[in-house]
Amino acid sequence: MTSLNPQWFYVNPPARVQAVRLTDNADWEAIAEWCGGELINYAVGDSGEYETKLIVPGPEFAEHGNWVLRGTTGHFFVCDNSAFAAAYSPEKPDLGGAS
Repeated sequence: MTSLNPQWFYVNPPARVQAVRLTDNADWEAIAEWCGGELINYAVGDSGEYETKLIVPGPEFAEHGNWVLRGTTGHFFVCDNSAFAAAYSPEKPDLGGAS
């Protein structure tokens, strides 16, 4: 199993959160471990296909395309992509140089 160490910080002044998006390329198991959540698979109609959701403690459900965030108090929550894009922006790294 891959260890997830989110290095991505996003800001919604004055808040600073860690966030990871649930995509096809994301390690969903590592994300579930990071947030203390649980993955569930459920059947989609009679098609024989399954979809995966992540239950984030709270409980909240996260699905493909959603963001899982850890807030300033350590609490995890879910945000859909459009709300996340409207509220948060990537934190610019401090490269230690003069501006």
